[in-house]
Amino acid sequence: MPVQAEEWWPEEAATQADADRLVEGGELDVLVTHDGPAGTDLHGPLSDTNQSDELLAHRHLITEAAVGTRSQLLLHGHYHHRYSSEIVLPDAAVCRVEGVASDVEHDTRSWLILDLQSLGVVS
Repeated sequence: MPVQAEEWWPEEAATQADADRLVEGGELDVLVTHDGPAGTDLHGPLSDTNQSDELLAHRHLITEAAVGTRSQLLLHGHYHHRYSSEIVLPDAAVCRVEGVASDVEHDTRSWLILDLQSLGVVS
């Protein structure tokens, strides 16, 4: 009998308790998550309008964590697509978002170097 590969595991999903715990911990310079926040420009099939309500609700939870921790930078994978975007926090501050690609590209889109002084990234 062939083994079917899993494409999603429940433990990958952040919960409201996870987001609450982050927010209660105070401000963060950098937030590293598996999924990305809602409202970022992923283009085409990855855009907010092309995702299920469940997936979009999860992305809103990530946004809630970024806003609540006043993160300056959010790093994530999940979509296997390299992009840069930003989300505007309620006080007009900006949280930069960097999504990294999967390793199947075999190039620099699957990793980042984070400068801890400036919070700049090099890919």
